[in-house]
Amino acid sequence: MRFHGTALIEHWGVDLTGHDMHGDRPASFKSQSMETLRTCVSHPCGYVTRVVYSTSKGRKIQSEILQLPLAVKAGRAHRFVCHATQDMEVQLEEIAELHIQTRASQWIDLGAGVPEHPPFELSWEP
Repeated sequence: MRFHGTALIEHWGVDLTGHDMHGDRPASFKSQSMETLRTCVSHPCGYVTRVVYSTSKGRKIQSEILQLPLAVKAGRAHRFVCHATQDMEVQLEEIAELHIQTRASQWIDLGAGVPEHPPFELSWEP
């Protein structure tokens, strides 16, 4: 994972560059999530999902996440732009701790159509 801009680092109080975004998730969750990202790049298409997660303070927050692949020169690493919104403000000392459930997800047609198969419904609880 690579974040651009110091505003995110200042907001979260940590630089997540190089961090494994799947960290402590089960292997099946990681493989399905990575397959979704590979599909976005290879098709190409966008992806939007609505999830519920809990925070380090035990609050449940609904979030919508949009992921779009970016064009890159041949031989360069794949890149995405991601945008997330949430139904309530997360306090600075509060972090997302647990992915609970995907409410809905779908591909977004960027001009090349969408894959025949639906995106994975990613859910887990430790």
